[in-house]
Amino acid sequence: MGDDLERYKLCEGHFRDWLHSGLTGCRFASTFASEKPVRIDFYSPLGPIDDEQIAAFIDGTASRRITAVLLFPALRTARDTVNVLSVLTRGARWRLTRARWPKGYRKPDSIALGLEWKTKTGEISDAMGLAYHGTMPVTRRAPYLAIVVWGGPHQNPYVKAGARVGVASAPTGLDKSAHRKLMQVSDARVRALLAVPPAEDAAWLRRVAFILPKASATRLLKEGS
Repeated sequence: MGDDLERYKLCEGHFRDWLHSGLTGCRFASTFASEKPVRIDFYSPLGPIDDEQIAAFIDGTASRRITAVLLFPALRTARDTVNVLSVLTRGARWRLTRARWPKGYRKPDSIALGLEWKTKTGEISDAMGLAYHGTMPVTRRAPYLAIVVWGGPHQNPYVKAGARVGVASAPTGLDKSAHRKLMQVSDARVRALLAVPPAEDAAWLRRVAFILPKASATRLLKEGS
């Protein structure tokens, strides 16, 4: 168990480095990847996925006003991703949905999925998926499978509140000017990266967790039906 924990800590540091590098295009992610001040925290299951432990972790991070990252560094394949989503969504606070492609962006070899988390106070939070699959948007193509969740109510005064919450609803610790500058730089960079064919709709992706190979995603949706 001790060796496993050390390996997971190594992978957590690697994942922070990946976020900090700016490869996502999001300057907020780069900023929050720093260990100080703490803006994100990680949970990596060392054994079978435990729904109660994950719920306690997400609720706990929200109470600390930081964002939760579920990290699965030992997984490698689309089947692995499907298995994680299948297990998670057996829990009462998770819900998987199939996202409709926006006009002009459909990918015939892939299926887009939304992943919702019900917060302790009842809000629906759109989780963000990161993974190693070639079908994922380039800004979400990560070294490890990860699910990023803001588990609280809307707490970012510089982003307009909507009917749902998501990672952009988390407090940033920034003043209005710094937030505006990061938002402008992030939006420009992300839109430029997503414009490279096969292009993606940046606004639509805020409600999408994963874009998976069609065969794998179809199996997952059939299991949940």
